[in-house]
Amino acid sequence: VPLSQQSVFKTVHETRAPYVGPMADTTVNHRFLSALGDETPQTVMAIPIAYGETLIAILYGDNGAGKGVPPSHVAELQFLSAEVARAFQSLIERLRAR
Repeated sequence: VPLSQQSVFKTVHETRAPYVGPMADTTVNHRFLSALGDETPQTVMAIPIAYGETLIAILYGDNGAGKGVPPSHVAELQFLSAEVARAFQSLIERLRAR
């Protein structure tokens, strides 16, 4: 996903903050949704996964066409993103130790 053009991923990359809301009408977002099956979800969520100050991944989720992301899922996915970040940190530290 290119970060040089407007998208939900560029927004998360620049702000380093989770995004929950509608998928904006941009070329990159359309291409991304097409790759997933062309459904337009009502609400999407993108959560940054960082190692220190470095963004290493963005966790994306939606609930399908016409459905929102329930608030309870937002909290669960934020917890999951913290666990993913810790797993990446552990892996990176083990690789550096070799």
